[in-house]
Amino acid sequence: MIKFHAEPLIPFPIEEVVIDFHETRVAEENRTPVIIIGAKKELVAKHLEIFKNGGVDPEIVGLDAFALVNNYLLRAGSALADELVMLLDIGASKTVLVIMKECAVLLTRSVNIGGDDITEAIQRECAVDFRAAEGLKKERGSALPGENPSPEEEKVHQAIGPVLTRLNREVDRSLRSISATLTGSEVSRIYLSGGGALLRGARELFAKEFSCRAEYLSSLSPFNGSPGDEEMCLMGVAAGLAVQGLGLEKAQVNLRREEFARAGGLGRAWRQLAVAAVLLLCIAGVMTYRFASSLIAQREEHAVLAGELERIYRETFPDGGRVEPASVAAEMEKRIEQYRAANKSFSALSATGVSSLEVLRDISELIPGNLKAQVTDLTIGQDGIEMTGLINSAGDADEIKMALKKSKYFETVEIPSTAASGAKQKFKLIATLKKAAGQ
Repeated sequence: MIKFHAEPLIPFPIEEVVIDFHETRVAEENRTPVIIIGAKKELVAKHLEIFKNGGVDPEIVGLDAFALVNNYLLRAGSALADELVMLLDIGASKTVLVIMKECAVLLTRSVNIGGDDITEAIQRECAVDFRAAEGLKKERGSALPGENPSPEEEKVHQAIGPVLTRLNREVDRSLRSISATLTGSEVSRIYLSGGGALLRGARELFAKEFSCRAEYLSSLSPFNGSPGDEEMCLMGVAAGLAVQGLGLEKAQVNLRREEFARAGGLGRAWRQLAVAAVLLLCIAGVMTYRFASSLIAQREEHAVLAGELERIYRETFPDGGRVEPASVAAEMEKRIEQYRAANKSFSALSATGVSSLEVLRDISELIPGNLKAQVTDLTIGQDGIEMTGLINSAGDADEIKMALKKSKYFETVEIPSTAASGAKQKFKLIATLKKAAGQ
């Protein structure tokens, strides 16, 4: 029933998605309001494979938003009030937002603004590297203007301000999205977690912007012997996942499925190769049996096995053309070679241990969306990539360079040349790929 209702809402074939759900409120009039959670099986399988390579087999694949919910509900206990509460976990690359009323989850959202965006803004404003900008954020940064700030503090605050304004705008948009269907949609409390929540003045800023109390999530009925706010802010999601692992959860979401042993196009190709290999072993068994049997028994058995083999061939390769029984083995060998050739696209960059598709996906995600960059040529080779294209200004080339330096696949990123091309700037970028472990 859940899959039936979820299918129109999910932009992927339903058989490629793993789905779970959370009941937001108690059933009323034979209807139970739920939040549906979905993720591509290929993505979940890829994460599980990382743990498997490390010798770990996770029992739970949860969602950060519901981990925050479990953390909050366990801490609030029986003291839950009939008021609108917002949970904000400000991480490095994103902010997770949850709006609740008592035990009911009304809205969850992930905003692609986090602590790294603040650091990068300081990096640009103060013309320093990322590590130095991170240090300035922790030592001099403040969400609110200070009294008699030094020139350096003023410069850091000017960099931080626009980022927090964008974040507050997204939070406000989320609140407005539920105001039409919810009476009394004013937030009474905001509970903060995540490393970004430790920015000096963050609590005061959110309290001022939304006219409510703002506190650290860790300050709400802290666990016995738990560390201080600074350490616990960094563990808001982890603590919530631990709560579910101990069986204390209030919001149970688990995307773990046994079908993830192998998934995705590469897994399907290997499964078909394995079936074909088993069938080839069967053929070898038939040949051995022929030499050990009498001529009549051999012919009868051969006819039965040939028919069975053809049936299995039809089930394994339903798109195959008409094949005579005597040609089934040859056709299967031909199919195996076809799958091997198709499988090469999954390991085009085997020297680096990563596929070209993964590198291309990483590039598209890292280049800022606000840059109007037109890539005219992109070459991905064994040792690196070479990209040429058109941009509005030379400064855009530097932004692309800084963005791609964050890639886990690149060792170095350089822009050897930029030149005017009409109203645009033509640029060339060269990046070298990191070598796989052991090379």
